[in-house]
Amino acid sequence: MGESSTSYSKYPVFDGVPKKMHSVIPDANLIYVVRDPIQRIISQYMHRVAHSEEQRTLEEILLNPENDYIYYSKYYMQIEKYLDYYPKGRSWS
Repeated sequence: MGESSTSYSKYPVFDGVPKKMHSVIPDANLIYVVRDPIQRIISQYMHRVAHSEEQRTLEEILLNPENDYIYYSKYYMQIEKYLDYYPKGRSWS
């Protein structure tokens, strides 16, 4: 059985997800799949432009590193939020 969502790793936009998830499924085994972080940013940008959700150029966005395009591609920043609730090295049952 499994479930997935990109919203699980959209800190700081969605905060507190690991704690909430742990309260419901404390024994979950997590698999975190990543892609090239630059390609992920470009994909997010193209999606938003296609849906008229972004009017800035990618260059304008990347001039300010404090934005969700950058946050979502900081994979360790996303994963570390889960380590208090789901420590590394847990074995599968």
